[in-house]
Amino acid sequence: MKIESKRSGLMVVIPDSEYGVLLVKYGEHGAYEYVLNQAGRVLKHRLELEKIRKQALTDDQRQQIESTARALAVKWIIDRYLCDNGYSIYVDKRNKGGGMLPESFSRTVDRARESCADEIENVAVTDDDRNYAMTMLGFYTDEDRQWSEHVSGWCSWTITAPENWGGNIGIS
Repeated sequence: MKIESKRSGLMVVIPDSEYGVLLVKYGEHGAYEYVLNQAGRVLKHRLELEKIRKQALTDDQRQQIESTARALAVKWIIDRYLCDNGYSIYVDKRNKGGGMLPESFSRTVDRARESCADEIENVAVTDDDRNYAMTMLGFYTDEDRQWSEHVSGWCSWTITAPENWGGNIGIS
């Protein structure tokens, strides 16, 4: 069965038997919409996977990721100290980006940094830190790849779309 969206130009070829099951389940209009919605989602993730496969990081980018990951690991050490010492409301307020923090907060952070100096000096950067840094810097992570494979892996449909379909969906 060949289904085409008149509006977006998305075209889907789905096995007749599979479309028959969807017709019984959703009705004619519902099956049409279901197929196009699923196909759009799957195609988006197939395109993401293609970009992930093509991602090649330079040495400078790797160094930037590592530096950002270390800064995040240090930030989390300081934040944990602040929360353990009763300043969690200020950490939450800062993270939400709302409201004014007291002038003394920077001194409190400096004290936390001094108290955790040994832990900061020997901080171990984890893969979670690196993944978060990569996300912050706009790079793809293994989690992005796994999610896109999860979303699109079930689908064996042939899906085609016109050039620049979907606007700038995740295109960098």
